[in-house]
Amino acid sequence: MCDIKVSVCCITYNQEKYIEQAINSFLSQKTNFDFEIIIHDDASTDGTINILKKYKKKYSDKIILMLEKENQYSKCANSVLVKVLDKAKGKYIALCDGDDFWCDDNKLQKQVDYMDLHKKISLCSHNTEIINENNEKIDLINSYLEGIVTIENFLSNNSSMHTSSMLFRKKDVLKLPNYYYEATVGDLPLKLHLLSKGNCYHFNNVMSCYRTNAINSWSVAQKNNDIVKQKNFEMEIQIYNSFNKETKYLYDNLIKNKILYRSFCYFKDKNDLNEIKKEKYAKYYKKLSLNEKIKLQLKNSKVIYKLYLKIKKQK
Repeated sequence: MCDIKVSVCCITYNQEKYIEQAINSFLSQKTNFDFEIIIHDDASTDGTINILKKYKKKYSDKIILMLEKENQYSKCANSVLVKVLDKAKGKYIALCDGDDFWCDDNKLQKQVDYMDLHKKISLCSHNTEIINENNEKIDLINSYLEGIVTIENFLSNNSSMHTSSMLFRKKDVLKLPNYYYEATVGDLPLKLHLLSKGNCYHFNNVMSCYRTNAINSWSVAQKNNDIVKQKNFEMEIQIYNSFNKETKYLYDNLIKNKILYRSFCYFKDKNDLNEIKKEKYAKYYKKLSLNEKIKLQLKNSKVIYKLYLKIKKQK
């Protein structure tokens, strides 16, 4: 039996429109090592499972299916990835959700080659293109220059590497901290945990695509739901506070500043002008452009803002 070097872990739910593109991007990887593809379906109710079974039949030696009869995410959000990680046989773990995909056939080889040579690196990432559901480019996630990313860099940066770009060692996730299981989203606590184990190396190449506003995605679920947004914000703050405690307050000032900034962003998105103009947020408010400040003022008057949008549409 061949030794598995990488376990590609994919979690999917009702993504019949996208899952084939994701699987094909895994299968197209050119490597000098063996890898497995573990796909966890969380009780999809559309045609996703039929597509998965079709690929399993064709690539039975490569693809492993984990098909749930009941939705597990609704019971405990981060238990799903843990189940997949427990199944993984690879030395390394590569992540990609079912509505995203990889766009470089050498992605795994590049990342594994680097990790093999640098034992103290705990995470490897790269740039990610943001696309819509029609595969049209919208933006680029290029949070870092090529090179080493430390936990200090991560906490100081206002954006992050995307999950579809992550490759890490399985040994580093054999025991995850309590704050990982308590969270409703898994990417932030996972990144914090891995960066507490060692540095990240970031490639300045676009090797994956993140599909924003995809059907059944987390971003769509929270887009117009204020209650969900608030819960996710509160959970994010809780994760940072738990990580601070876990690391014995080694990064206390960085984490406090991070929480302050994320709070400012949350209230800005809520158009809470009174809150973001408080003294504690002064340094962030001053950095807003004049155009952003005008929009916030307008949005605080719904009647005026509706008139503004109407005039803008007519131009």
